[in-house]
Amino acid sequence: MEAKSKYRSKITEYNGVKFHSKKEAEYAKKLDWLIKVGTVTRWVGQCSYALGINEVLICRYILDFKVWYSDGRIEHIDVKGMKSGSAYSMFKLKKKLMKAILNIDVIEV
Repeated sequence: MEAKSKYRSKITEYNGVKFHSKKEAEYAKKLDWLIKVGTVTRWVGQCSYALGINEVLICRYILDFKVWYSDGRIEHIDVKGMKSGSAYSMFKLKKKLMKAILNIDVIEV
């Protein structure tokens, strides 16, 4: 029986790693190609951030990709398929919290 992600996307394996969606796996493949051409130096997936105020944990946010570029930039990427519903509303809220609390801009692709 094939595993399903919580948002009904198809879990896809790339390079020995299981991603929550085909779109995420394709993005990882793109990042690996950017490493080969020298634009990206490294990337990590599924980075967890604690979001809290006044030492009170509000929630955790799991980012799809953190990417380091050869020019020194770091990007925080969240790959989105569906852009509607309660899950997307929660993403938009957590994206704002990332900016407000940690001063991190999350890029939606």
